[in-house]
Amino acid sequence: MKHHRHLPFRSTTIALVLFVAMVMTIGVSSTGRAQPVALRPLADAAGISFGAAIDVDALDDAGYRAVLAEHVNLVSTRGDLSMAVVQPEQGVFDFSRAESIVDFAAANDMVARGHELIGGAEPGWVIAGTWTAETLAQVLRDQVTAVVGHFSERNPGVVVQWDVVGDAFLPDGTPRPTIWQQVIGDDYIRIAFEAAHEADPDAVLFYDDFYDDVAVTQDAVAAGVTIVPGANAERTTCDAVPKCVGVRDRIAALVAGGVPIDGVGFQSHLFSPDPADFTQFTAWVGELGLSWAVTEFDVPLPVTEIANAETLEFQAQMASATFFDGKTEERIV
Repeated sequence: MKHHRHLPFRSTTIALVLFVAMVMTIGVSSTGRAQPVALRPLADAAGISFGAAIDVDALDDAGYRAVLAEHVNLVSTRGDLSMAVVQPEQGVFDFSRAESIVDFAAANDMVARGHELIGGAEPGWVIAGTWTAETLAQVLRDQVTAVVGHFSERNPGVVVQWDVVGDAFLPDGTPRPTIWQQVIGDDYIRIAFEAAHEADPDAVLFYDDFYDDVAVTQDAVAAGVTIVPGANAERTTCDAVPKCVGVRDRIAALVAGGVPIDGVGFQSHLFSPDPADFTQFTAWVGELGLSWAVTEFDVPLPVTEIANAETLEFQAQMASATFFDGKTEERIV
């Protein structure tokens, strides 16, 4: 069985849109006025991996690059490693967009997180293909091996974390009927993790998903399935959220089977001001000997509100309550 590496931190990937609001909350002078605070030195001192999901097209903007360099020590891809982007035709790979992000990380003494290998958009040739479980499993292995192996060889030690599989469960905790699930079955998650580990044995490998109440409800509506409870301040244990139970049971089975999974990512799209307590909600991960990460953290605002000082203050308070309010050490250190 693989030895599960314990991270020296619980890594936190934060959407860049939060930075201004968070800095407003953190840096307050004796006069009560907000003062700018660079977040990267604070994260470095605490041993926290604190990052941003990168808009690769914005890297041409010097101001954007400067904000990143000042505030984060980790950068994450968004959709630039989805299969539809990197392998639009079978056997034809294009890593250029993700390479720009990884190169930026290397040039600024940062590390990178690869998001996500399986779970984003699949190309048409996969969806429309005629597959057996064996032939599609080989496509899966080839995809994961090519992506992880490329960056392990090109930029050794830079892409240190991978979201190997994401969003694999429906709101009721049953498997999402992706083509991988439909053709290969439950075993596709094991195949993906084993391929990633073989391609880079030193990388930290995560399963990633979302559980918050509004996002789970929206997913149920979009998928045409029954609306069931997601996590909020009242439903703040895994047992209270059907999707979390489904994920927990599958991850536990993978761990018991010796699958090389190191951690679980908890996306946090906070549409309402009542998030679950991560300390309670993630307790099962530590019980399995794994690490957990807060990923894709964002407090979305309407476009009409992005210049509204009161709305930005609300966004800041939400971020502060989640990461810096009272239970900081318990939640993210």
